Amino acid sequence: MGILLMSDKPVRYASSLVMSQGVGEVAARFLIEKKGHRRIAYLAPPNSNSYDFADTKYHEFMRISTKFGATTEKINFDLTKGEIVKIVQNWILEGSLPSAIYAYNDNYAIALISVLSKCGVRVPEDIDVVGTDNTDLGSILELTTVFLDIEKLAKRAAYSVVRLAAGKSLSSKRSRNDLVAELVERKTTI
Repeated sequence: MGILLMSDKPVRYASSLVMSQGVGEVAARFLIEKKGHRRIAYLAPPNSNSYDFADTKYHEFMRISTKFGATTEKINFDLTKGEIVKIVQNWILEGSLPSAIYAYNDNYAIALISVLSKCGVRVPEDIDVVGTDNTDLGSILELTTVFLDIEKLAKRAAYSVVRLAAGKSLSSKRSRNDLVAELVERKTTI
């Protein structure tokens, strides 16, 4: 039996399920390459942990942002303390509203859209918003979102473990194709 890792690139010492495009990269390519945004904010919780992938999403997003000359501001805030109201009000007062927001998850995106609406900022007419996770509520509210198909990921991992247990190798090309984040474009982006 061997070791199975999930990674952004193959490693020599173990079999890997390779994530060739994570959610941060897919969101960045959509907002920057496809939509042409150059001033973007990334919203995330204040104390993200390595297991929640907030920093991974941000670093993926920043790699593409930097490559295409876009400016991305990372804003950490606590969703439960009403800090997003202050952030949006500051953007409006300073005339510094970004053209797009990429949110850590759909809940952050939905809270942001609510505050933007209360402040008179229209989504998507004035600003595009993209969430992460493809939640049921996000779907009902027609939020554009990026996500990893966890069921597909679990099936691929189980298949890989069975192959490794049988002494067989994994095809890195097949693994790479199975682990690409997906974008669902809905009404929060034009």
